[in-house]
Amino acid sequence: MKRALIPLIIICFLGFIGWACGEEWNATKDNIESNKTTNDITETFHFPLDINKINVQSMAVEVEAYDVSFGTDYDETVWIYNISGGKEYLGNLPYGVVYKKFTIDNPIHYAYNSEIYLEFSTSRTKNVTIIFYNKNGSIYSESYNKKTNIHVDFPWSPENTTKVEIIIRKKCGGDCVFIDGNYVGILNEGDGVTIFTISGREATNYLSDGSITVFIDKSNDYSDDYIQIKRITVRVFYTNKSGIGGAATKTLVPLGAVIIALMTIPIIVLKRLNS
Repeated sequence: MKRALIPLIIICFLGFIGWACGEEWNATKDNIESNKTTNDITETFHFPLDINKINVQSMAVEVEAYDVSFGTDYDETVWIYNISGGKEYLGNLPYGVVYKKFTIDNPIHYAYNSEIYLEFSTSRTKNVTIIFYNKNGSIYSESYNKKTNIHVDFPWSPENTTKVEIIIRKKCGGDCVFIDGNYVGILNEGDGVTIFTISGREATNYLSDGSITVFIDKSNDYSDDYIQIKRITVRVFYTNKSGIGGAATKTLVPLGAVIIALMTIPIIVLKRLNS
């Protein structure tokens, strides 16, 4: 009887580990490029699980690349003029940050002479895209590669503009990685794997349509970067939702705690069986 209970105890604790630590879904696109090219990379991964039946804890995107170079990076500060002609701080792209999007939700306040007027701290060339959103749903955008300040006329009256997005990319090193069009970072310099970690909430949004697309924009200084993308892997860490009382919140248990539980609890049970 006691011997028969031992396998049952082990099975129960293996199940406990699976419940506590969750599960992983992963997919890999391998041998994407056999040598170095300047071609941008787009890879789509189809997610087969029902997003409504799982709790996504996090997602990791791994990119294996070779001969990545940052080029010459620099610190860039951006100011924007308000309707009265005053200069306000918009944001900063420090060393290591080559791409940033700013959203202006009160465009009337920044309609200086019915323009969006930007000033930069350096004379380095930047790629700047300005997107205007109209109340009627219309969208208008303009892009520039300039060293100097930028001023763009509103395509319609500022009063009819709901928001303005300003996307700035420094023309320095760094190969940008995007997930479903959203910037997540740049590849590490040299050879190896760069891992981008996405929160559970963001990952759920990306996976809600059943797929995610990874885009790698090869760009370095003033020309495309000549690198090799060998592999892209997507890992989704999740737990299944409970069928009792709605969704159960499950958190990752440290491996040490699981090992201690696995070692001590069966011993306690066996001691009681022997007593």
